[in-house]
Amino acid sequence: MNIFFNEKEENNEDIKAEQQMVLSTKDSEMVIGNLAEFSLENNSTDKVFKFISSCEENVNNNDIEIGRVLNGKFLSIKTLDNCQHKILPNLSVEAGETFHFNLSVLTGNVFDEAGKYQLKIKISQENNKKIDIFSEPFLYENP
Repeated sequence: MNIFFNEKEENNEDIKAEQQMVLSTKDSEMVIGNLAEFSLENNSTDKVFKFISSCEENVNNNDIEIGRVLNGKFLSIKTLDNCQHKILPNLSVEAGETFHFNLSVLTGNVFDEAGKYQLKIKISQENNKKIDIFSEPFLYENP
């Protein structure tokens, strides 16, 4: 029983951390061919969150994913190789800070079809446990 309680307590900590880190898009609607821009905001008062890219040979790097939103669910369509595309550097987002980035290397590659998309990033907490942070869904429309 105590083990179950500890697992539940850890899960609550993950939910709390996910609420403190907000991944948002600059625009919720874009035309195919336009640049997707994002911000990663740390709304906590005392926590540091990190993105650490695993750019070693033969390491499966699934820390950044693009998905389609169908029937309200995230369906992964592309795992991004951060080492090859250099989307995000290793970074720390201190309490109250915001980091801005874009997906310029993917504009013509991934977002070539009209639809609702979502970005997922794995962020490390202070205890080095990784959590998934999802952007709000964003829409790509035909020109």
